[in-house]
Amino acid sequence: TTLTRTLEEQFPVDYQISTQYGPEGGAQEDTDGQDPAEEAGDGAAEGVPAEGAGDGGTEGAAEGAGDGAAEGAADAAPAADEDGPTVPLDQGIPAGVFDVLSAQEALERVIADRSVYVEVDGGQSLPVTTYVNGRLGVDLTADTVEGDLTDLGPGKVVLSEGYADGARVGDTFTLPGLWGAADRDLEVVAVTEDAQRLSGATVDPHDFNAAFPRVSEDRSLYVIADPDAEQAQVRESVYDSIEDHPTLQVMSTAEMKEQFSGILDIAFYTVAAMLGLAIVIAVFGISNTMALSVLERTRESALLRALGLTRAQLRRMLSVEAVLLCLIGAGIGILFGVLFGWAAADSALPGLVFAVPVGQISVFIALSVLAGLVAAVLPARRAAGTSITGALASE
Repeated sequence: TTLTRTLEEQFPVDYQISTQYGPEGGAQEDTDGQDPAEEAGDGAAEGVPAEGAGDGGTEGAAEGAGDGAAEGAADAAPAADEDGPTVPLDQGIPAGVFDVLSAQEALERVIADRSVYVEVDGGQSLPVTTYVNGRLGVDLTADTVEGDLTDLGPGKVVLSEGYADGARVGDTFTLPGLWGAADRDLEVVAVTEDAQRLSGATVDPHDFNAAFPRVSEDRSLYVIADPDAEQAQVRESVYDSIEDHPTLQVMSTAEMKEQFSGILDIAFYTVAAMLGLAIVIAVFGISNTMALSVLERTRESALLRALGLTRAQLRRMLSVEAVLLCLIGAGIGILFGVLFGWAAADSALPGLVFAVPVGQISVFIALSVLAGLVAAVLPARRAAGTSITGALASE
């Protein structure tokens, strides 16, 4: 139950599209082995002679660097400028991909994720994110300390607890603007727990575009399929939309959920097999215990027979005794199993959802009753077949 909820929170969509990475974890390198930041830097360097030849020295270098960076980086956000550092979290996705995906009938919603880092008071680097066409609290969720994610809109912000710096719902948070954009005072409408999807500051697309006018590329795209569409149709729609962009990679969160569920199912089946083996061993243990009990109570059983107890009644009595023995063992095992299982899982899994598998426990209780009946067959038959006079005469 905990894993199911975690997967739904971490992967609330069906497909995620992002850019590929090079062998060292950065954005994919170009044919010259340079990443986009280095290429933009080279463009700036190439601009120096063009502008600096006539003016010379420092003035030409400054003008050339500005022109070369603008040409080399195109519409991408620069790594830093005079208004403060800003670094996109990933290399951008071409803008046309969002439009092509949105036009697919098999897809219900396409959400674009745009992010930058800004420097706030104290030199802390704050990730600022917006979700274009995304509904917070519906499509994208996170555990909140206070507030409601669905209240996010223009002029408002959602902060994660580690970046809130003591801010509460209703307080004013100043979002630094970059590239000449003015700072924006936003109202805090929710504070989320750390280590969630919504980390740093999450703002409305209107406020994001006003504060960071040069960020026009999406970091990643999240695709939510139409519930009535076939899985094969959804997959075909997604891959057909990006076939002209080989640098993009697609992650199927639905397949990932299935993979995790399959791994857990194997683990649960393994545990169930071990429990079944334990029941088989218990059958032999209870049978041995009942055999010793019958042997020790030979005279008592014979006396009951002499007083009118039939063989069938004696067998039934011993079977009920074996079943009670199994139920007592099963009850104690379930009690301590649930207690220690909860304690171990709670210490290892934060945010544990406590759920007792009543159905599975009922099955194993029924199996324990059956095991008790099977274990009592031979001892009960032996006790019922013993001669009454011979047993009473024995010492």
